[in-house]
Amino acid sequence: MALFERVFKKDYSNEELFDMIVNNDNQRGFDRGVHYIYNTRFWTYYEGRKKYAVLSEHEGLEAYSNAIMDLIRSLKRCSSYAEWHDSFPKYWKNTKKYDLITSFLYFVVKRRCIDIIRKQSSKNLDDEKLKVLFPTFDTDVNQFEEVDLYERAFQSLTDREQSLLQDYYFAGLEKDEMAEKYQVKAGSISQTVSRAKLKLLAEIKRLRSLDGEDSSKESEIV
Repeated sequence: MALFERVFKKDYSNEELFDMIVNNDNQRGFDRGVHYIYNTRFWTYYEGRKKYAVLSEHEGLEAYSNAIMDLIRSLKRCSSYAEWHDSFPKYWKNTKKYDLITSFLYFVVKRRCIDIIRKQSSKNLDDEKLKVLFPTFDTDVNQFEEVDLYERAFQSLTDREQSLLQDYYFAGLEKDEMAEKYQVKAGSISQTVSRAKLKLLAEIKRLRSLDGEDSSKESEIV
C-alpha cells in the first residue's frame, strides 16, 4: 500500500466501499476499495503520531495498518453497510464529526497507538512519568532515594488504581474511553482518578514518615 495521499478518479460512497470490500468476488475490486480507504483516511495516521509523539514512524504505520485490518474484519461481519452502521451505539453515529468509517479508524488508530506505548512501558515510574504525575516534582533536585520512594508508593496501589493513573496521565485515553474500559460513568472518571492519586499521595507521606523514623534510629545507633 502506498504511504502517501493520492488523487482518485472517483470518490466512493461508504456504501460503495462496503460492496467493493464485502460483496465483491473480484480481488481487484477488493484491493481498490481497501486502497481507497487506506489513502483517503491516511491523515488519521498523522493524528496518531501527533498525539503520541513518542511513537516512531514505523510504529505509527503499524497502528494504522492494523486499524485498517480491524475495519475490514468489522465490515465483513455484516451483510450491508446499513447493518454495519446500525450496529454501533448512538453516540458513535450522532456525536462524531466524521463519517462512521473515518471515526472507526480514528479511534482504533488511537487505541492501537496506546497499546504499543503500553507494551513498551512497564508499570514502573521513571523521571518523565513523575514530572507528568507531579508537575512540581523536580527529579534533577531530588535524590534517587526520593524517586525510589515514589516508586514504592505506586507499587502499593492495586492493579486497577495503577492502571487508572497510567491510562489517565501517561497513555492519553479520553474520559469516554476510560469509562468504557472501567465500566463507570464518564463524568466520574476525574473523581475516580483523583481518589487513586490521593491514595498514592497518602502512601508517599506514610513512607516518607517511616523513612524519617528509620533515619532517626540510625543516627541514634551511631
